[in-house]
Amino acid sequence: MQNSAKKQNPRKRGTSTAVDDEQAPGPSKRPRATKGQSAKSKGKAKVSTQPSEWPEYFDALFKVGICPLRSQKVLGHMFFFQIFKALNTVLAFCSSRKQLAITFPVVRASVEGLLRHPLELSKVAELKALLPDIISFAYIPTAQLRIHEDSVKQVTQDRSSSASKSADFSLPPSSIGSDTRPLGLTVDDEDEHVLVLDFHETTKGKKTSNPGFMYTLPPALTPAATKKLVEKRNERFVQAVNELLQATPEGENPADLLQAAARDHIPIDPNKPKTQEPSREVPDPQHRPAIEDVILDIQQQQWYSEQISYHRIFDAKLGQNAELAEPLPESIQTALREARKINSLYTHQVAAINALSEGQHVIVSTSTASGKSVIYQVPLLRFLKSDSHAKAIFIYPTKALAQDQKAALEQLLCACPGLEHIKVSTYDGDTPQEHRREIRETASVIFTNFDMIHASILPHEDVWRSFLKYIKLVAVDELHYYAGIFGSHVAQVIRRFRRVCAAIGNKRVQFVSCSATIAKPSRHMSDMFGVSNVVEVTEDGAPAGRKDFLIWQPPLKDPQDPDSGHKSALSEATALMRYLMARGVRVILFCKIRKACEQAMKQLRGELTADGRLDILGKVMAYRGGTS
Repeated sequence: MQNSAKKQNPRKRGTSTAVDDEQAPGPSKRPRATKGQSAKSKGKAKVSTQPSEWPEYFDALFKVGICPLRSQKVLGHMFFFQIFKALNTVLAFCSSRKQLAITFPVVRASVEGLLRHPLELSKVAELKALLPDIISFAYIPTAQLRIHEDSVKQVTQDRSSSASKSADFSLPPSSIGSDTRPLGLTVDDEDEHVLVLDFHETTKGKKTSNPGFMYTLPPALTPAATKKLVEKRNERFVQAVNELLQATPEGENPADLLQAAARDHIPIDPNKPKTQEPSREVPDPQHRPAIEDVILDIQQQQWYSEQISYHRIFDAKLGQNAELAEPLPESIQTALREARKINSLYTHQVAAINALSEGQHVIVSTSTASGKSVIYQVPLLRFLKSDSHAKAIFIYPTKALAQDQKAALEQLLCACPGLEHIKVSTYDGDTPQEHRREIRETASVIFTNFDMIHASILPHEDVWRSFLKYIKLVAVDELHYYAGIFGSHVAQVIRRFRRVCAAIGNKRVQFVSCSATIAKPSRHMSDMFGVSNVVEVTEDGAPAGRKDFLIWQPPLKDPQDPDSGHKSALSEATALMRYLMARGVRVILFCKIRKACEQAMKQLRGELTADGRLDILGKVMAYRGGTS
């Protein structure tokens, strides 16, 4: 099909009068169906792969040279293809001129000059529906137009370097010395958002220095490259029409399907008063569709291009409870019931607590939210009940996690009769020097990290002896975090810690650790702590709902052009997030670094605004390091 589309140039077909309507060739091979919103489900019906006659609508698209003036319907359809050619020419010219922003007012004026006819939004929306992955037609914030990028960089060199490199920094047009507003915007009518019409560039090259912007100027093109680009887009249009015709079942009109799908591609002006916005209700999270239905629906969307490369399902399961070998004191049971709403323990919790009561070291490797914190909180309460001088150290890889667990432990102690006076403190790099002595002398439990043990506690063991002598329990959370070179350093710190404790008479320190699912967890703990009697708990007794794990592979920018490269993972993530939120699904988008979080929020804000979904935008918040 691709070769067929490329060999038959639309312009040459239009000038040939030897081929009548009945002899006009259709596609020679069945292509992959183009997924339009209205046509997508119907297009999946089985169709013949044999050549078929083209409908009058699409046949007229290519016979540009034949102008049956008696048929206004055919003339209108012929004019539709002329729109695409005019748009292609204008946009390619703008791509070859780096200083021209492809705003719709500019494109519209130029296209109407070529057509000598008004350009309707509905026709552009039809092109967008036909080529959804190639044509961009949406409102974006005016600040995201990167006009005169080189001039901006030159002007801003003398300004703050931190501001010029910030993902959130953008000079307003009036601050760049000369008027660099996008063409079509004036001082009087410059709005907060502007409508942009453009083809997605698929050429590989240097990435933009500011990937947080949805829109960037295309690279300047030579005349030869511009001509090649026009021809390539024309071929892609021909191919898209072939695909739609082949995917349309018998009895359906492909023109009607295209026009119906185009309704969802007409951009919504974010500057329009809210009273004029169409009502689009977002389902309540409590009444949203089941996730399995959402996943199936994703695969039916027009923008889905087999991005799900792996899908694994973990079925729901019921919780399994057990009884401790040595029942808990009534006061501890009361604390668990009042502070944590716990009336019984799961099998993995019972196995770990029993092993600790027998003097063993324990590692628990179960799923997230399975109640692993109870495994070291309950033994701590037991130690404190039997010995008021008992001490403990809790070690977490991050301060945020340590603070959450500290608050949970304090709540549990306050609910336990007889242990309300126990002091829990944080001892890390942010702890003021004037408070550190008080913590050493009065705290029974400290939340710290291995850096503080290495740099502050062990070098000054003489002032920590009263604390180290009575340590009963050391809990290390997220043990899998300590691996590689960092893990080897931590292992040496732990051995120094054990040696110091043994030197002052404390040889019965017990270690308990929690980890994600890893291979051979007991061996990993033995290597880290230098101990041999380690009990491994991996059977998860906690209840769990169904979980669907999917791996999402960003698709090619142009499925018909392998050299186009893949779409960015950030844009795919924000698009998927918008889709899920519109269906009432609560979503968390995790980013590796703070800057990526800012860029994701910026792009999501722009996309929701362009879609006119300000109702959803009000429910999106960024939560990262530095958020108070």
